[in-house]
Amino acid sequence: MNKTLGALLLAALLTRGGLDLFWWLTLPGVRSLGAVVTAGLIAASALVVSAHRSQLPRSLGVPVALFFTLVLAGFGRGPGTWLDASRWALLYLGPLVFGAAVWVTRPSPQRWSRSLLAAATVPLLASLALLVEGQPQELVLHGYPRLLGPFKNHHNLAVFASGICLVSGYASTQERGPWRGVAVAVGLASAICLAFTYVRTCWILVAGSFALWALLEKRWTLLAVGSLTAASALAVSPTLQERFSDIAHVLSGVPPAGGWRMIGSSRVHIWTDSFAQFASGGWSSFLFGNGLGGHMNLHKDLDPHCEYLTLLYQLGLAAPLTYLWIFAAAARTAYRDPDPLGRWVTAAVLMTAATSLISNDYLGRTTFAWGLWAAIAISGANAAKNGGNGGREHEGRTDAQRLGELGRHVG
Repeated sequence: MNKTLGALLLAALLTRGGLDLFWWLTLPGVRSLGAVVTAGLIAASALVVSAHRSQLPRSLGVPVALFFTLVLAGFGRGPGTWLDASRWALLYLGPLVFGAAVWVTRPSPQRWSRSLLAAATVPLLASLALLVEGQPQELVLHGYPRLLGPFKNHHNLAVFASGICLVSGYASTQERGPWRGVAVAVGLASAICLAFTYVRTCWILVAGSFALWALLEKRWTLLAVGSLTAASALAVSPTLQERFSDIAHVLSGVPPAGGWRMIGSSRVHIWTDSFAQFASGGWSSFLFGNGLGGHMNLHKDLDPHCEYLTLLYQLGLAAPLTYLWIFAAAARTAYRDPDPLGRWVTAAVLMTAATSLISNDYLGRTTFAWGLWAAIAISGANAAKNGGNGGREHEGRTDAQRLGELGRHVG
């Protein structure tokens, strides 16, 4: 059964990832067919997972089940068609089903990290080749020449590259021999690609994750060197100073040109305007939301640039609270993993939760979400296997029963 599920997961990841990453897969019918195939594979995986649901932890299962219920309740109430609603549901629920299926298969951390490093080489090499050719000079946005690579937009590349940076960081600390060299090379390539996207939220995600990991591992020297390097780069680089000038405005109390509403590439303006329009719907909007897809018609048909507002506008107040509950349970589950992967996943989950306040990069870009939930599942399953409380092996048993079972093993 695990081999069957593994094949389903691989097919789903390749289909979803290929459509999400490569902009040229937009021929008539290709993307729609791919979405149908992905949905079918996810449904098949869900059936297999349901047969093994006793292996899944209640700590994560309860908030995930509640989130599923909220998403399904959002069908038919959004401004779009049922097909539009299905697309949003697939974006939100697909990674969670994928993570549950990975939990059941329980692949080794090393196998998954090597697979991701190998798969990342193609889009990273394509991105570097386009960077050398001068692609960013043709794609200037907000005053910055931004790298797209073979992706649909610079945010897709940035989110992908940030995830690979974290995978490379884990692998470079655990691998030996040639694979360590591969991890370092892939990490360097992904960092270069990420730098030339100029996506600040992803920079913060990666830098914060590395800092949290160093803190959890008590690597004080590495943390100090990294902090000093980042501060020095900010001090000597006019580009970085301009890119993070919002922080200086906030700390100094001096508003930018255009007022405080322009902070964060007009994020504050987007937040306040979209929230005012959402609140005009009254208490029912806060309780039930505007349905799936109902977050795109509040401010110039733009996403609200905050994952929690995205969920609030679509599914009501319970959705962002449940989403935070899932993050908290995932971080707690990963932290109990004795494998070093646990600290990396804990740091990544906490930083994803934090940057979701100022970003719309994770819910709608499933390649990162699928990779994150795969890592959470591998780490959580490993914690359960090694005696962590994330599993359900000993639930409902008394201490005497557990001691008796231990005696039988010893005997």
